[in-house]
Amino acid sequence: MKTSRTILIFASSLSLGHAALLARWTPVSTALPAGENYDSSVDLPPADEVAPNLTVTPLDRVGAIEVAGNPGAVWSGTATPETTEISVGDYTTFTLTPDAGFMMSLDNITYDYQSYGFAGTGGYTFFIRSSIDGFAADLDTSSSFEGAARVDFNVSSLTDLTGPTEIRIYASTPTAGNRWFDLQGSNTDPSLGLIVNGDVAPIPEPSTALLSALAGLALTVRRRR
Repeated sequence: MKTSRTILIFASSLSLGHAALLARWTPVSTALPAGENYDSSVDLPPADEVAPNLTVTPLDRVGAIEVAGNPGAVWSGTATPETTEISVGDYTTFTLTPDAGFMMSLDNITYDYQSYGFAGTGGYTFFIRSSIDGFAADLDTSSSFEGAARVDFNVSSLTDLTGPTEIRIYASTPTAGNRWFDLQGSNTDPSLGLIVNGDVAPIPEPSTALLSALAGLALTVRRRR
């Protein structure tokens, strides 16, 4: 008697990447001359920490959210007022570029904000987009009524990127007037600020890519009796 048994074995990858810190911007009050405050129209904070084989730009604010500085370890900015919709011309931006021969995959991006209590009067809505689709669609959205909190964006759809990728973060509020969206920093706590997590890895050689593809094929085992 013949019996045939098919065993399907799928391998998702030859190796699994683990998210790690790719870049961190943490404003500190000692970064500027004594008596001066951050002004987001002129002060562009460089990254305080960058993973190997990766280049990142300083932070920048574009549009009406640029404001003069507040005291302390914060990089000032405001949310777009009187709306809960995205204002595509007002955003915080930075660009990540892997070195030649490397690719990057993003996991999440966190933004620690300080609103000095204003968020409780109407709340904030947050959006994040990328240059991969020309900033056409939200990668993730979030909302908060907290005066100071961490916004955690899921950007895990951005994988195997080999060229420059610009990220834009937007904030809006239904209330009028200046509603602060300062980037919170610290002179002593490097876990605060704007942080990008993910991984950077060498682009696989053709032979490695072939082995990875073969590992994902179904293996058929036939046993005959």
